[in-house]
Amino acid sequence: EAVAEVEEMEASGVDPTAVTMQALIDGFALNGDRLGAMRWLWEARTRGLAPFSTYMHRDSAEGVIKADLHGMSAPSAVVAVEFALSFEPRALHDKLVVVTGQGHHSQHKRAVLKPAIEGFLSSEGIKFASTVGNEGRLELVSDSAMLPSLVFCCVLLGIMWLIGVLMARDWLERVREMNLHLAHRRNVERLREELKRGLTQHAGGRRSMAELAVLVEAIEREWQGAE
Repeated sequence: EAVAEVEEMEASGVDPTAVTMQALIDGFALNGDRLGAMRWLWEARTRGLAPFSTYMHRDSAEGVIKADLHGMSAPSAVVAVEFALSFEPRALHDKLVVVTGQGHHSQHKRAVLKPAIEGFLSSEGIKFASTVGNEGRLELVSDSAMLPSLVFCCVLLGIMWLIGVLMARDWLERVREMNLHLAHRRNVERLREELKRGLTQHAGGRRSMAELAVLVEAIEREWQGAE
């Protein structure tokens, strides 16, 4: 109905108002069409309809980007924040402060926008906190502002991986040395048994002293490797 109303107004040469645009944004948002809602928010911005055209601005004194949601309904406010986080370059690279107000002007004097925005941010896994001394503001940090922490984590993981590789190489080298040591010991035992048999055979005239000397030298070499 709101879309038809906008088309009818434009056909009559009448520009849609901010109230009409908010009805469109709310309708699409409540129906789960988030992209459709953001499309109409963009339309309201390009038409210069407040508060949608003015809610984003840089606060030079605080060095932050502010999204002032005063004058918006809860569904439109959520769309406005999602739009800022998705398409607004300033919000993507700077600290974003969302001004929700404390509900002094709402029907029951209770905050309406803040719970809606907190619910949206929580569902998206975005960390935020209320400004100390001002419950009508939420502070959140964009992914780019978290880049130093991410870089630190990546470097730390890389160092841990490198240490693990070095430890694994050292462990494998020790295992290899142990296997060689055991192999030498087994060869020593085998050659000793062969030497015993050779001595018996020599006594019977079947093995020469030269053959026995070769066995003794082999035992000495294997024993040195086993040490």
